[in-house]
Parts: sequence; structure tokens; C-alpha cells
Amino acid sequence: MPTVTRKALAVTLRNWLAWRKQLHANILLFLGDPVMYLGAIGWGLGGFVNLHGTSLVEYIAPGLLVMTAASSVVYDITAGGYMRLREQGVYQAMMDTPMGEDEIIAGELIWEIARSIMYGSMFLGITILFGVKPAGSVIMLPVILAINGVFFGCVTWTVVAKVRHVEQLFYYFTLVVTPLFLFSGVFFPVERLPEIAQSVIELLPMYHVVEMSRDLFYGEIEKSTLLYHAMWAVGVTAMTLPFPVRALRRALRA
Repeated sequence: MPTVTRKALAVTLRNWLAWRKQLHANILLFLGDPVMYLGAIGWGLGGFVNLHGTSLVEYIAPGLLVMTAASSVVYDITAGGYMRLREQGVYQAMMDTPMGEDEIIAGELIWEIARSIMYGSMFLGITILFGVKPAGSVIMLPVILAINGVFFGCVTWTVVAKVRHVEQLFYYFTLVVTPLFLFSGVFFPVERLPEIAQSVIELLPMYHVVEMSRDLFYGEIEKSTLLYHAMWAVGVTAMTLPFPVRALRRALRA
């Protein structure tokens, strides 16, 4: 496993400083789409949908929060991470210092956790502007956003470390990212799908993160249910962790 040291935190700090240089563009890029989803689907389509007393805006807001955090991680790694690894020589320069590959990997994963929490928190503020009133239990959201950041960071870094051409990343977006976003309970109750589809979706960590987000958002917390979702999300995320570590080690050494 990668080791968290001061050098690893220096990698995180480097990414933060680079992100801050284009602050306005970065915020608009990753918050623009989910805000339009919230308006178009929540307000527009919501006028024709009856969810037994719950508005569509209120239903999709917690899921869109998770999706926003996840997309910020995915696009940072597939764009910035790919460039740092394959074209800009950033990691090669780091390897010429006393810094090792494990510290680079740890620093990158810490940065993706920070991004997930940061963008999720910003979107939480936007939902309030849309009239959504979250419960006090949203104070626990950074915990599940951290799990979300690790999972998408692991999966995406594994893909980026293995591809050789940027065009190959489109397969990842089409075959993995888009289905996860559409079928993890963000926009509609999974219970209304066929049973076989439900069984597949319940294997996905993002589904469990979305369910936890919705429970915390409105304070509808059942300890057994929350614990089930948390254990599943953490367990599957932990299982994915060795893959990017091995893949990135090989890529950095090469």
C-alpha cells in the first residue's frame, strides 16, 4: 500500500496550487452540468412527476451531489493525471528527487479525496439555493464523499495507468462512467427496475454512496441500513485499492 508521508502531502499541495491557478474555470467546469441537471430535470421534468409528496429536485439533489464529486475525480485523472503521467513529465521530474512512486501514488489519492469532498460541499450549497433544506446530519457527508473519492480515484487511475492513447479513455467514459451515473439511483428509485437489474446495481459502490447521501441529506437514518451501505461501499473500495497501486508503480518505473 502507498505510504502517506510529508512528501506525499507535497504532491497533494502541488495539485492544489495548480488547481487554484484556474479556480473559476475549474468550479464552472464541474458544477455547471449538475446545476443544469438540477434545474432541467428537477424543475422541468419535476412538474410532471409525482414522488408521493417529495419534489424531484429534493429526490435527485443528494445523488447529483455524489455524481458531481465523482465526476470531478474522474475528469481530473483522465485529463490532468494522464497529462502528468504521459506527456508533461511531471512524475518523471518527481522521481528524480528523493520522492518515490509510493509517495506519488499516495499524494494523488489524497488529492482525489480532497476534490470529492470539496466539490460535493460546493454542490451542497447550490442545492440550498434551489430551495432544498438538508438535515443537520449532512455534517457526515464528507465521510461518504471520501469513500467516493477513493473508489473513483482507484478505478480511474487503474485505467489511466494502462492506456497508451488518450482516445482509449472514451471507452472508459462510455462503458463505465456513464452507466454508473445513470443507474446508481441518482435520478430514479432503483426499486422500480427489474429484479436482475437491481441485483447488478446493488453490487456498485456508487449506489450505496448515493443511498447514504440521500439518508444523511434528509436525516432519515436507520443505523442497520446505513451500516449495510457503508460496509458494502468501504469493502468494495478497499478491494479496488491494490489495482491502481500496482498499475501506477509499473507506469512510473517505465
